[in-house]
Amino acid sequence: MRLLYFLVLGLLPMAFTTGASAQDQLSGDAIRAKIVGNTITLVTRNLDLATGVVQADGTIRGHIGGDNFTGRWSIQNGNELCFDLPENTFDICRRVASDGKHLNLFTTTGQPSGRAEILQGNPYSL
Repeated sequence: MRLLYFLVLGLLPMAFTTGASAQDQLSGDAIRAKIVGNTITLVTRNLDLATGVVQADGTIRGHIGGDNFTGRWSIQNGNELCFDLPENTFDICRRVASDGKHLNLFTTTGQPSGRAEILQGNPYSL
């Protein structure tokens, strides 16, 4: 479950090839509309594929490699996507911009911290 830490906080820093920037951040309602009922996929710092389906009740469940996980998500401070993941001792929050089917993630200070793909629904039956 320690790999769960990398799901959000340990994303591979990367340059974004789209126009989405920290200035184009989504509101909490817009984040919620983009992710609830959908699956988020990204590559962790360890280069593992992480996939999780986001539920309306505040849960996120999925897998990283062969390890399954269940955690919680919320919107805090109006526009920060936050996760409460097992075995973590602190909250993990990111601001979000979007260019359509991708989420561009930023630290609370506006620094790029990763990119995730949004897949419609739950195509992997997580």
